[in-house]
Amino acid sequence: MNQVFVVIRYTVYTIVLVSLLFSKVLHERRLEPKSRIYAGLIVFAFILSMVSNGDVRNGYFLQALVMLLAFVLAHYVDRQAFLFSFSRYLYWLACISLVIFASSIALRPLVDIFPTTVNYGGVEFSNLFVGAVFKDAEILRNTSVFREPGVFALYLGVGIGIELLYKEVPCYRYLAVFFLALLTTFSTAGFAIASVLLIAYLAKKKNVKVFAFGISLAVCAAITLYSFPDLSEQIFSKFSEDSTEFASTLARVSSISVPSLIFAHNPVFGVGLTKFVDQYLIYSEELFGFPISPEGSSTNTVINTFAIYGALLGGVVTLGLLRFANLLAGSRLVAVFVFVALLMMISAQELRFSLFFNILIMLGLVRVRSVVAKTGDQE
Repeated sequence: MNQVFVVIRYTVYTIVLVSLLFSKVLHERRLEPKSRIYAGLIVFAFILSMVSNGDVRNGYFLQALVMLLAFVLAHYVDRQAFLFSFSRYLYWLACISLVIFASSIALRPLVDIFPTTVNYGGVEFSNLFVGAVFKDAEILRNTSVFREPGVFALYLGVGIGIELLYKEVPCYRYLAVFFLALLTTFSTAGFAIASVLLIAYLAKKKNVKVFAFGISLAVCAAITLYSFPDLSEQIFSKFSEDSTEFASTLARVSSISVPSLIFAHNPVFGVGLTKFVDQYLIYSEELFGFPISPEGSSTNTVINTFAIYGALLGGVVTLGLLRFANLLAGSRLVAVFVFVALLMMISAQELRFSLFFNILIMLGLVRVRSVVAKTGDQE
């Protein structure tokens, strides 16, 4: 809730962006003409939305800053080196998170002595500096360093995709830790995304042994959920109307239908940031009989982008996801499953201001003429 952290973050982003623009490496790696066009379209889409809707506020400039920084970083780094490094650091982050998760169960009084941090949603955490734990002792979910377990699950999904699909030989140690950490997030969306990525892996290998392994893994997961009903209830309770977590399911449904309706009525320029909130309340009441606030409920990043900024920016973001799916998959059939998984990731949380997920989009859009030789850990 402390806005100082927000100011620091965007100050750092600005410093990094300006520094990279004067980098020698950036100038050696010449952008292809299409990539330059994409950068221009992104800037033009923001200006168009602000002008057409008569709406000028900080949110436009902050999101534009994040997207442009992501574009420059995608230009600066070697894609393979970046993805391999991400997987390696995520592995250590996941290992630390598992230790913290186990400590939050076995050594709860010790965890409670750490400082308390309150996020913008009013949720309190014990801040362990390399991870966080909900202060509410009844909530035992692995959040790692992220604002909630569902966000951590999305990062783990990217790591699983890199190991299964991008690397020629996956590191099974990494995969084991990623899946174990994913299990401790109790994220329904995370499990669904991992399942789609496993299907993509099976489609890629076309191997009977690999297929049998996948089936065995699915059977083991089913047996585990059947043997531990409390675990199953925690994961799938949000689908029950009698559950207190059913609001999460309703929010996901509204985050698809409501912004889609807004975009359908404003396809060219979108409604802008200010009108989006008002329109969301109006259309949600028409659809569900009561108003739903987009704050915390509107989690579909792609459709939100279409609704707020119109077809131009929404189309660029979607194209970036599609091309990144091709980058990970290596074949059109596998790319279909990867694209679905990416859409699920970016639809499960509002990630318009996420630097990392914007980098993934830009990795799909940015092409350079002079590319540094591929490097990376092939564990």
